[in-house]
Amino acid sequence: EHMLEAALRVEGCTAEVHTAHDEEEALVEAIQQAAAHGDVLITTGGVSVGDHDLLPAVMKKLGATIHFHGVAQKPGKPMLFATVLGRPVFALPGNPRAVLVLYHEYVLPFLRAVQGVPAPFLREEELPLAAPLEVKGQRAEFRAGLVRGGRVELLADEGSHMLRTLLVANALVYLPADRRSWAAGDPVIVHHLP
Repeated sequence: EHMLEAALRVEGCTAEVHTAHDEEEALVEAIQQAAAHGDVLITTGGVSVGDHDLLPAVMKKLGATIHFHGVAQKPGKPMLFATVLGRPVFALPGNPRAVLVLYHEYVLPFLRAVQGVPAPFLREEELPLAAPLEVKGQRAEFRAGLVRGGRVELLADEGSHMLRTLLVANALVYLPADRRSWAAGDPVIVHHLP
């Protein structure tokens, strides 16, 4: 929550932070209070499909329109986007790395767009990879990258609970689901972090 609050402050947004217990009634009350005072709601945790992930059911109970639940990417697959009580809601997973990636790729462009910023997305360009890369799995990925000398170096691939490499990264590298290997020098899509 503090990480998100700081990221929002950098963009000139003010945030009220509320913490709610993993109980349906507490979540309903917290969302109702946040919707009464905020323009956009951002939640973390409780959005997946486990027994303790109550947010999708709470959204339905509040009459939310769920625009999508789940993105075919790593990290951040369980993300949910909805409108509830007249407010847009970004329901992000609880893992810090996923939260930060989803914030930069989805939440930040949305916030910039509603504020009238003409180019709301992160600055994008194609740059050559500094080293060869093989990835596993079937989903698109966003990896921490370091752009220098006209090339991008991928930093260590960490679990979605780890932030170490994102703290030194100056970019997110997008690796599409339909490609699983790259040679050194192959171009990749780079999203420059603010």
